[in-house]
Amino acid sequence: MIFKIFSNDAKNEKPTMFLQNNFYGEWIYINNDHLNTLNEILIKAVKKIGIKKYENYYIEINFDDKLKSLMYVKGFVKSEGYPVNQLSFEHALKKNINDYGTANINVIKILRYCDEIYIFFNLDIIIKKFKKPKRGKLVPMLLPPSGLSSSEIPYNVDDLFRKLVERNGNLNCNNISTELFENIAKVDATCRSISTEINKQQLADAFKYFSSKNSEPKLDIKKNSSTGFQILIYLPNFNYKTLIPLVWDKITQFTALC
Repeated sequence: MIFKIFSNDAKNEKPTMFLQNNFYGEWIYINNDHLNTLNEILIKAVKKIGIKKYENYYIEINFDDKLKSLMYVKGFVKSEGYPVNQLSFEHALKKNINDYGTANINVIKILRYCDEIYIFFNLDIIIKKFKKPKRGKLVPMLLPPSGLSSSEIPYNVDDLFRKLVERNGNLNCNNISTELFENIAKVDATCRSISTEINKQQLADAFKYFSSKNSEPKLDIKKNSSTGFQILIYLPNFNYKTLIPLVWDKITQFTALC
């Protein structure tokens, strides 16, 4: 969840933000003092270990209820081709954090997938000195599909699709299987309805998130008892990269999808 993350560049200006879709899903670009400072720390750490081409993305930012200066952050860095040593990156990150505050690094995971490198992280940080961002500099924050929560990331792939089906379709599913290929995905679920009807449109809209061309999913719903359903969902123009911010390195349970 996101709390109080927007800040003004000037007293009379409204918070600056915009929405954008890219290969990795839907993002809101924001201006926030805490996140801008952390982003500057991250940029310095990435450059320190020799990475020249990179993109920083943020998945969750949350502030402690009692200690307002304590921020919990999840995100990842995407780069290409350059091998990353986890210990070197962690050392560079800690060193740069010390220039601005203090932090506890909870997780750092390195994933090489389809010739691209991903550095996933979550950390608790107290920022004592803020870096003033360049004017117009905005930071991307993930907007997950309907039914998913940033606080639950990273998901297992099957659990991710289970939650999408259950929460968007008003269903309770006891069995689900997922088949992923380079350009198409198939979700097969056995479910029980917990309301008067299945919300087909909301279900379709949620799964459209994973299409590279905003293609409509194909839903095949068959009733097999008074409250039971067999649900097949086909995702044409499936874009595997939209899964990466949601499942992190767990995408490796599937053969490379590129």
